[in-house]
Amino acid sequence: MAIKTYTAGKLVNNGTQIGNVGDFTLTINMGTEEKTSFGATWLDHSETIRGWSLSGTCYYDPADTAQVALRTAYTTGSATLSALQIWEDASHYYGGSGILTNATITKSVGSPDRLSISILGKPALTYT
Repeated sequence: MAIKTYTAGKLVNNGTQIGNVGDFTLTINMGTEEKTSFGATWLDHSETIRGWSLSGTCYYDPADTAQVALRTAYTTGSATLSALQIWEDASHYYGGSGILTNATITKSVGSPDRLSISILGKPALTYT
């Protein structure tokens, strides 16, 4: 379940803001386990483990420093992004590390080029 879909904010990787972000979605999941006893008339669940992921799209700029770092991550470098910040406004952000699991460059006649990314969080996500 996505907790918030952003229309304003910014994405930062290793202290450098990713340019031209058009949209991104932060998803936080809570794992559950059923622990219903025999004879119960209602299901009983308990929370287990949390996880998070991030997906987003920006207008592709091959000269943007942060986009170049992402390009390096998905072509020849490490896909682990160690210092992500997902800003929801001017003073609050989620922070963590993640693995770049997908990067797609879309080219379409009459439309700006777009870079779409997917990141799987590892391990914890913090809120500042």
